[in-house]
Amino acid sequence: MMTSTSPKFHLLSESGLRVGHLNVYHLLNKVPDISSFLNNEHPCIHLLGLSETRLDYRMSDESIAIPQYLTFRRDAIKQGETGLAIYIHSSIQSITTRRADLESQSVESLWVEISHSKSPSLLVGFIYRNPTATYAWYDEFLVMLDKVADSKKNILLLGDLNIDLSKSHSAWESTYSLVGLHQLVNKPTRVTSTTDTLIDHIYTNRQDLVHNVSVPNIGISDHYPVLCTWSMKLPRHAPKGHTTIQYRTFKRFNTDI
Repeated sequence: MMTSTSPKFHLLSESGLRVGHLNVYHLLNKVPDISSFLNNEHPCIHLLGLSETRLDYRMSDESIAIPQYLTFRRDAIKQGETGLAIYIHSSIQSITTRRADLESQSVESLWVEISHSKSPSLLVGFIYRNPTATYAWYDEFLVMLDKVADSKKNILLLGDLNIDLSKSHSAWESTYSLVGLHQLVNKPTRVTSTTDTLIDHIYTNRQDLVHNVSVPNIGISDHYPVLCTWSMKLPRHAPKGHTTIQYRTFKRFNTDI
């Protein structure tokens, strides 16, 4: 597993769509770190979803721009929301479409569809559940996922659910199983001096098409990224050179300060 001082990033397969999620907790002041993470070396991360971006209308797309990546964003529009964004690599921009029709007004979510002539279409969603969410959130989550499932497409859903799956959560497991999803992350994703929790998840309806699930020890925020590779054909693109990277470490992050 990569440490915060390692200059190499080799956790993802060369072949397939490489997807990740990170609870960034304020994107604006972490754009240089995210840029280093994304542009480190080949193979690239094709899609990186970020939660708790905490952006608003005063912050332009140019203020969070990263070379070789297009940005989709959903800023917080009501109390309890914290904002989402997706960085999309230039090599797949031509086959990536925003699916705002699948995005719930009650569940913070961003959806895109990856459509390539040589592979079945894939719906990729990024989601954030505020820990103060009420029981109504679960109903709205199922409404959204029913709509996504009605598309009869492959599904990959990543995000910070603030549900610690290192402990038993049979009710939640029953909830996502209702729409045919399986959860794939099995390591802690938020580590502090006093806690190890698994609150950042990856869900899919096609476990056989997901590989290289990983939780690299990278200290961009107080969460670790969750990453995976989806088996599919993609447009060809030229590899890029190596870049040395440095990350701030939040391993000793104290939530009580």
